[in-house]
Amino acid sequence: VNNRDMAENGFDIHDRATSASRVGRVRQVITDTELASEVELEVGMMPGFPLMMGGTVVTKAALRICGPELWETQILTTE
Repeated sequence: VNNRDMAENGFDIHDRATSASRVGRVRQVITDTELASEVELEVGMMPGFPLMMGGTVVTKAALRICGPELWETQILTTE
């Protein structure tokens, strides 16, 4: 292991220990009647410890297109 790898590892551990959460990739799927958002998250388990839990939050909403720049949405589910 060289000094750069050791430093990068130290920065990574420090980042995980001091970060509350991170937002990863966001994906949206839009149809004529539904908007679905998928967000990858990493959440710190305990402040000060480099333990994180990750997962994807999926929210679905009913969609009504009222005009070229006007949409009405109603949240249906969040998992």
